[in-house]
Amino acid sequence: MNKNFRPGLRMIADETIKKIIEEALSILKKIGILVENQEALRLLKGAGMVLKENRVLITEDLVRTCLKSAPSTIKIYAI
Repeated sequence: MNKNFRPGLRMIADETIKKIIEEALSILKKIGILVENQEALRLLKGAGMVLKENRVLITEDLVRTCLKSAPSTIKIYAI
């Protein structure tokens, strides 16, 4: 028996994942995220972020740059 075998589980189809990502990027770009802390808003604006009242609009480029630093997988069990 192979001791390195790890079971896989796929709960969402690739096409559905793609659609979820597209919709999330659209929401972040058009609606943004609510930031209630004025100091945080000032810092974000100073960093070049686009503000719309108390919302910070997040570009797709920024999301993709941030995702590059995130792990592609996570371990949910340890053997």
